[in-house]
Amino acid sequence: MTPSTLFCPLCGLVMQRKSDSWHCVAGDLTLPKYAVDEISAALDKSEVKQLEDCDGLELGMAGYCVRCGSEFLIRKPALRVCPQCSLSLHHGVFYTLQKYNDHKLTDEHYVVKWQKLKANKK
Repeated sequence: MTPSTLFCPLCGLVMQRKSDSWHCVAGDLTLPKYAVDEISAALDKSEVKQLEDCDGLELGMAGYCVRCGSEFLIRKPALRVCPQCSLSLHHGVFYTLQKYNDHKLTDEHYVVKWQKLKANKK
């Protein structure tokens, strides 16, 4: 099933539908087909509900939930989990997007994210 809205997994902003893919205008990034397929499969098999058990989850530079835009938490070994809607995606999707796609955002975006991360660890 094709979702009606997706959030960019790298910056958390709403993406635009572009023919058979999704495009992040802020980062000038179009998701490759394999990523759209994996995201669609994960959306199809998970119900929307707030995560009840956050034990073993860590905040980090984990990306954003494509379903609701919340920051993902990391569950070992390599799983991204959304505390707001319980969607989970494997790290491989993010690794490939970060390594092989140039998501353009200002450094300020990442400075703000690092500040939030440091504040949450205190």
